[in-house]
Amino acid sequence: MERDGRAVFLLDASANVVVSNSMAEQMCKDDGWVQVLYGKLNFSMPSVQSWLLTSMTSAERRASMPVGAAENRTLLRLNHVTQIPTESAGAQPQQPSELFVLTIGDSPPSSVLREDLRAAYGLTAAEAAVAAELYTGKSLARVAEVLGLSVNTVKTHVKRVFRKCNVRSHVQLVKRIDGIA
Repeated sequence: MERDGRAVFLLDASANVVVSNSMAEQMCKDDGWVQVLYGKLNFSMPSVQSWLLTSMTSAERRASMPVGAAENRTLLRLNHVTQIPTESAGAQPQQPSELFVLTIGDSPPSSVLREDLRAAYGLTAAEAAVAAELYTGKSLARVAEVLGLSVNTVKTHVKRVFRKCNVRSHVQLVKRIDGIA
């Protein structure tokens, strides 16, 4: 369950913690915005707690939520998994149980994100670089400055990124990227 220095919780359908990694346990001790109370995962921010409970009852298999400013963003990712019970000889078959993996950590490094975007959406290297910079909250002018491009070139890449990622806005792009990050 150790994963890139990120906190990982395995939750049941009632948000009870089944198991967690050492980073998750450390986060609960140090940060204060996430706690395990009576075995149940709780967030001090009502919006995050609401997102967790809503996402767990949604038909979607994955959900993500960025928390904090763009430069210091923490990303929460929830993935739904189904645990298939092992059958024992002579025992009655059990129903599959609903489980969720919640990962909490920093947004992935830009280079990792770029490669993920290229693989997931068929973006060129330049398009993936622009998308990764937009994901961090930069304006078009700032993206152009960072990448050494003109604003018009960045706009052209943004149009292509939107088309390939099947989105129409910056907000939709961030949500789409959160789904793969």
